[in-house]
Amino acid sequence: MKLAFLGAGNMAGAMIQSILAADVLKGDEILLVNARNPAHGKETAARLGITAAEPAALRTADAIVFAMKPQDFSAAAAMYRSYLENQLVLSIMAGISFKKLEKELGALPFIRVMPNMGVSVRRGVTGYAIGARVTQRQAEFAHALLAAGGMAIRLEHEGEISKVIGVAGSSPCLLYTSPSPRDGATS
Repeated sequence: MKLAFLGAGNMAGAMIQSILAADVLKGDEILLVNARNPAHGKETAARLGITAAEPAALRTADAIVFAMKPQDFSAAAAMYRSYLENQLVLSIMAGISFKKLEKELGALPFIRVMPNMGVSVRRGVTGYAIGARVTQRQAEFAHALLAAGGMAIRLEHEGEISKVIGVAGSSPCLLYTSPSPRDGATS
């Protein structure tokens, strides 16, 4: 199987590292396409030991991960749509629904994925929801990819993705502590 990533940010890098570390795929089976910033894409691909590719290479992929910021999705969809045929599309973009994916990309097999940065050390928690057009083989492949990063939990329906964002650490978190009087703090 061949996997392509669209986007070369932190989460894409973390997922790629876990997939390689778990030996789910080899470096020559993973493509990285970053048309908006090809130099960064090539740099990232070289660092991770995978292949930097042009958008036309997407036609050779069995699955494609949309790993850009949600606000960049519409422009990316317009840029890459013509290279998509019936590949499995995994989206790690928060807030981009199956309905929006289909509107922008057409009727394809979609999986919405919500990983967290723990996947970079294979201790992450990833929730995912499977769309109607996904085959059993595609679902199994996706599960293997996602489980490489730690725990992969298949959700019953797309609506549960928002719950994963809040509890799996996908959203930013801030912890604040203040001195307590029992610790010797004075007013």
